[in-house]
Amino acid sequence: MPELLDIRTLFLNCLILSSLASIGTLLFARVHRGFHGIHAIGFGFLLIFTTFTLYSLRSVLGEFFYIVIPNTLLVMATAAIHIGLMRFHGQQSELVKVFHILMLLVAFYTSLRYAYVAPSTNMRIIIISGISAVQLVFCSAYLMHYSVSQKSTAVRYLGFYYLLFAAFLMWRIDITLDESQLVDFVDAGFIHGLTVVLYQLFILFTCFVVAWMASYKLQNDLSNQTRIDPLTQLYNRQALQDIVEQELSRVRRTPCKLGLICTEIDDYSALKQGLGRLDVERVVQQVAQTLARETRLHDSVARYSESGFVLVLPDTDELAVRLIAEKLRTLVEGMRIETRGGEIGCTLSLGFVLSEDAEQDGADLVEQAKQAMQQASSQGCNRIVMA
Repeated sequence: MPELLDIRTLFLNCLILSSLASIGTLLFARVHRGFHGIHAIGFGFLLIFTTFTLYSLRSVLGEFFYIVIPNTLLVMATAAIHIGLMRFHGQQSELVKVFHILMLLVAFYTSLRYAYVAPSTNMRIIIISGISAVQLVFCSAYLMHYSVSQKSTAVRYLGFYYLLFAAFLMWRIDITLDESQLVDFVDAGFIHGLTVVLYQLFILFTCFVVAWMASYKLQNDLSNQTRIDPLTQLYNRQALQDIVEQELSRVRRTPCKLGLICTEIDDYSALKQGLGRLDVERVVQQVAQTLARETRLHDSVARYSESGFVLVLPDTDELAVRLIAEKLRTLVEGMRIETRGGEIGCTLSLGFVLSEDAEQDGADLVEQAKQAMQQASSQGCNRIVMA
């Protein structure tokens, strides 16, 4: 076992692994620029590669370059990976940045002190292990919290590993405290060799989970592209059918009513003739944003035609649907939309239907709401009709 954990050999393994991980993640970040944070994670792996390169060159470098710099870089690597994981999930935290900066300063100062003022390999091991353990616990806490809120198994596994790694580093501190003074780290015992192995697993596990998260995000984005209207960012017609059927299945399970509002921009053909394409799209976007903003959190809004929208209102009644429809009609009537020819206004015709029939077909329900909307349009526009 000691031969398997020869630190010089482990350094070489870590160099190979960290170099491959950094090249792979940095290339991935360059190709997939929409993934935020991958660049920082790849930079973290590059810092680990630099750290173990400097450790390996201790025989030809001065103490500042094989002790102070690599110890500081190792702490910086964990910080970069933590920040990269947060950015990947679209999160930022000044507290996290301040925390890691403090850890960097402590690592730099203590490495200087125990390399020059009071030289001690044991103390350097203890302090760097302690700093790394605290960083890993801090990162693990974030990953665990995120995994619970997003139900991400991969992130939870990574959080568990970081926590176990931190526990091992604390055990390493306890053993080093009782250990005789080490002259040279590369001649240290079993537990210090095992630490390098765990850093290799740290690289592998982080790479694996990042690849898992990226794959899931790509799959989710692809799924959204088939369900989201690109102009308005509302659900599209295909997604609308699924949503209505899903809500009707709830009607079958619970005694509730499902409301649908079908609405269309009045005189849309005249708008298209009088405005350019970009201005027409701006009108559609403004109306879509108003519909999405002014409905309830559990309601769904879909664009079902060039100028038409459907609102799915679960667990409601006639009065609530009528009030929502009137609110939307009034808001759009009062809108002023900036175009290249000046400000313009528009109105909506709305038709709605209420269903508590568990056996009703979703397409038929949408068609009923559409017919009520057409009736409102034929009666003079800018009004509401119930099917």
